[in-house]
Amino acid sequence: MKEANPTTEDRGVSAAILVIGILAIIHAVAGVLRSVQWFDIGGDLMGQGLLLVPLVGVIAIARGVFVATLALLFIVFACALFLQRSWARWLGMALAITNLLLVLSLLLQGESLARALLWAVVPAIILIYLPAGPPVSPDRS
Repeated sequence: MKEANPTTEDRGVSAAILVIGILAIIHAVAGVLRSVQWFDIGGDLMGQGLLLVPLVGVIAIARGVFVATLALLFIVFACALFLQRSWARWLGMALAITNLLLVLSLLLQGESLARALLWAVVPAIILIYLPAGPPVSPDRS
């Protein structure tokens, strides 16, 4: 006979967690596309000039690697969230805060508000809804 209060494993993933995970995957795909754009810019700059312009190209490629790493971490976060790992929330919170700091950096560098806010939507949703979600089983590490 089944008990009246099912455990987290019996319930599956809640709707809020599912939405956050899907948004994280969408954000990761957008990050990969953005990193490909940085790689393209860096590659174009590498073939020009003698010293200074190729150095800027290397910096652009390094920025693309950083964005691609964040995108990969968002995918790891989404998978951990779907698998109900206990460390998923902390990873999501750290990624959201890092992403919001990067958006603030973009705004300080002169990026338009509309373009910068597009990158802030998913991290803001993660920071708002993830701490309030259902508890993750502590034995799922």
